[in-house]
Amino acid sequence: MTAKKKRVFKKVFLTFLVFVGLALLIIIKIDYRLLFEIGRNTPKLERPINKEAIEIISQNKNAIKQTAKNYGVNEIAIAGIILAEMSLDPGPIDKWEESRIKNKYLKKTPEELEKILENTENDIGEKVEKGENEHEFLFKFNRPLTWSIGVCQITPIRARKIENKLAKRHQRTPKNIKEVIKSLLNPNLNIEYCGQELYDINQDYLQYAKIDISQKSHILGTLFNTGNSKEKAKKYIDNPNKKPEPNDFGKYIELHAEFISKILNNEELESIQNNR
Repeated sequence: MTAKKKRVFKKVFLTFLVFVGLALLIIIKIDYRLLFEIGRNTPKLERPINKEAIEIISQNKNAIKQTAKNYGVNEIAIAGIILAEMSLDPGPIDKWEESRIKNKYLKKTPEELEKILENTENDIGEKVEKGENEHEFLFKFNRPLTWSIGVCQITPIRARKIENKLAKRHQRTPKNIKEVIKSLLNPNLNIEYCGQELYDINQDYLQYAKIDISQKSHILGTLFNTGNSKEKAKKYIDNPNKKPEPNDFGKYIELHAEFISKILNNEELESIQNNR
């Protein structure tokens, strides 16, 4: 190889390394779920309803309706969360995360999982304190208790906090983190965790914003999706005329509210799907 060819090769190779480095940097800095999201170039409100979501809602409609009644929230909000979670982010990552947790992390002892939980909470706290993104690829990929699982896509770290409230409600000892994870993998129990979370969201808005959003499925869905309902509700203290607005997640629930109602009210699945 001549000296000139070596220089050209070196320049091309260095350029290639720069592009690879930039690509890796971008991947590391973004939420890794986005890398596997199917159809993300399609506007969210135009994304089709996931057929599996329809079946899950139909199979669990009694649990959804009973949970909504028990917790004083709109049943369409719970079913809508299932529908939106599965339709807006339909990539394979959800199934991979769930399988990984079942096959690896549920084999750990409760004590081992409690330690992982403690470390994860500390790591997130440090990220937040530094103003860094806790959803960055490597950070989230290496912390499975931040992965969303089950029909309503709830993270174990979030469910642990919900569990403490459920235990108080039912006057029982709180489940350990391993039991919480198993509960999230059970559709009926996952739905109950969702019901408790929606109840708490509404209580935040009743207390701070003086607004009852218990029957506003699109607003409940939005706040379930974004989190931090207490902080958001407090913003209404100094601005009482402001009204809650839905994000695309909540708008998707609102857009398909009538369809969801048909599923919950025992219309034949084949008839429902043929009319879409």
